[in-house]
Amino acid sequence: MRKRIVRIAAIVAALILLTGCAAFPRHSDQSQEPLSGQQTEDIGQNGEQNGFSLELKSVVYESYTAYATFGLTAPEDRDFSDVLDSHSNVSLWFSDLQTDIPANVSYEVLDDGDGKNNTLKIVVTIQPVIEQGAPSAFGSGKTCEIVFSDVVYNRENEKELLASGQWKFVIELAKTDSGELELLDSPVSTKVWVSRTSASESEGMDAIEDVTLTSIRVTPLHVEVSFEIPEPSDSFVGVFIDAAAFAPPPGTDGADYENIAIVMKDGTEISLFQSMGAKDVAILTADSPIVLEEVDCLRMSDGTKIPAK
Repeated sequence: MRKRIVRIAAIVAALILLTGCAAFPRHSDQSQEPLSGQQTEDIGQNGEQNGFSLELKSVVYESYTAYATFGLTAPEDRDFSDVLDSHSNVSLWFSDLQTDIPANVSYEVLDDGDGKNNTLKIVVTIQPVIEQGAPSAFGSGKTCEIVFSDVVYNRENEKELLASGQWKFVIELAKTDSGELELLDSPVSTKVWVSRTSASESEGMDAIEDVTLTSIRVTPLHVEVSFEIPEPSDSFVGVFIDAAAFAPPPGTDGADYENIAIVMKDGTEISLFQSMGAKDVAILTADSPIVLEEVDCLRMSDGTKIPAK
């Protein structure tokens, strides 16, 4: 299961890049076009400073917000295990992050799931700020330039500069939505966590039960799961689709279940989290943006795999 490591609050309101910023070469010297969400799977933008490389992996869009995923690779002798340890006081950040358009910008440092200690995933959220009467930041030919500055390692408030320099990228803002992906064309049964009221109505009963799913809709940030209310319906309270999210009830073995996840074509996984019990539609939030074209399947808690069409 992936961990959410660091969340940096909104940084940019209206920062304009200086023309003297160092630009790093694109993947192809012949291509100077900004990259869309589809293009980034085949054409990357990347740069390296002091042995630290940053590469644009993908861009997805939802509700006039762009989510850009980057891969950070350090020299092989650098171990980020302490950064990935949620119990440590160690974090990693950039000394500055700027865009060339007015925007609210935040980023998260995440485990990229590749099993290597010297790599991390950086997810940048960009919400353009539009003044009243001004044209939308999204549209044909619209772009956003992103510049990262300096990689900083922080251990108990003692800062270490790991890499000095700037990484520059350009993303396309032509889209406002990356669409959605429906995984089911017929109902499927799987085991989920079901909450019920007891006969006394003062106590609750939880159990893992078989529930029929009728729709699974994947968007860049969420997975919406519709289901049939399990009988007896009069005692039904709600469900958590992730049967592995809680301690197993009596008579079950927690080892039989794993956390629900989107599995990508390259084998990496995106964890899903359901914050509230659902009456008929469960909303699961992805821990990082989902590139719909690269989805292989949804793996349920009981091991059931529901492939993308």
